[in-house]
Amino acid sequence: MHRLILSSLLVPLALVSSHGQEHHLAGLPKHLTPLPYAGIRNWHVTQNLGPTGARGWIYGHTTNTEESREILIKSIEPGSPADGILQPYDIIVGAAVPPETPASTWKTAPELKPFEADARLSLSRAITWAESDAGQGALKLLRCRDGQTETVTIPLPVLGTYSDTMPLDCPKSRRIVKNAAQFVAAQMPADGYGPGIGRPHNAGLLLATHDPKYLDYVRRSAIRMSELHTISDAGHETWRWGNTNTFLCEYYLATGDERVLPTIRGYAKALQDGQCNPGTWGHRAVPDFIPPGYGSLNSSGVVCFFSLALANQCGVHEADEAIEKSIGFYGSYAGRGSIPYGDHPPSYATTSNGKNGAVALAFNILGANPAAQWFARLCASSNLQNFEGGHSGNYFNQTWSPLGAQLSGDKNYINFWKRFHSYRDL
Repeated sequence: MHRLILSSLLVPLALVSSHGQEHHLAGLPKHLTPLPYAGIRNWHVTQNLGPTGARGWIYGHTTNTEESREILIKSIEPGSPADGILQPYDIIVGAAVPPETPASTWKTAPELKPFEADARLSLSRAITWAESDAGQGALKLLRCRDGQTETVTIPLPVLGTYSDTMPLDCPKSRRIVKNAAQFVAAQMPADGYGPGIGRPHNAGLLLATHDPKYLDYVRRSAIRMSELHTISDAGHETWRWGNTNTFLCEYYLATGDERVLPTIRGYAKALQDGQCNPGTWGHRAVPDFIPPGYGSLNSSGVVCFFSLALANQCGVHEADEAIEKSIGFYGSYAGRGSIPYGDHPPSYATTSNGKNGAVALAFNILGANPAAQWFARLCASSNLQNFEGGHSGNYFNQTWSPLGAQLSGDKNYINFWKRFHSYRDL
């Protein structure tokens, strides 16, 4: 029997199963019961639980939760599907989980039972089932509260079933993109998105839909970014320059709107002038091409490189010398491994926090196909731990790695997403 004692920092609570045995979070040693108290590793880390609106703590190490069998609910977004059904300190001990086979083969409703494998990934497959036509939007869970375990159902929107070729020729994938675009457009300021990292990506999503109704949103953002752009060697400017310039180049190539060309030229010149001698960039632009004490930072540098490759396609040649230097530096890793963190030997990670994906795109645009394919195939070979993890969160990894994988061909791209589509439903 496992004693369940919450830290005095938390509201006291005894969690006893309906069979009279005290409940615990599987995977935790007996002396760390029932939940990780303040001070234990990763106690503060919660995970999004898909479209439910709930967040929970799941036992694991970094991105590996394979030993988990339960999910501790930590918070609920007001008005979300889980509001009124789940509450903090509920424990999800099971779900109606379909088998680990393609979603198109799921015909019979899965049995509702305690988790028998990784609770997080099991929940993700339960969500995928609930969102399918056959699942009818009913996410069935086993909820333990105040010592009682009972069945609850969280209603979710029906999005359909993933096709065998998802995200290609997949109605559900198209619906997800459509919903995401509607959300991004609704959050956009009246005068458009400004420069930055995430904001240009939001505007880029709307541009990529090719939906005419978003053209004005995209145009407003492009003009605002052009008007607000500043060139300074202070702060972490290369992050903003590379991502903003990428969007402006994509916008120009899609629309031919010459109002943004002066800004693209400005960024191109600033990136060339601020490049380090090896063909890289640091957190910020550097004088006289000498790397700062911190050295190269390739997570920002590869996006700068990609944006200059796009600028070249726009007819902007102010940074052709910088492009040649970057080809020499980043291309030296092709055939040897992945793009490293900075001025280091090749990395062994298949995605390398998204750096391989961005470099694959740059080499593809520049016509360097062997190098592009090397990095694209590395992305396509990723496992979940490589794909999900990432320095400074996994935003960069999950932004650039799928784009890189797509360059390796439809078959590789489809197989790439077969490994991850349920995870993304979280």
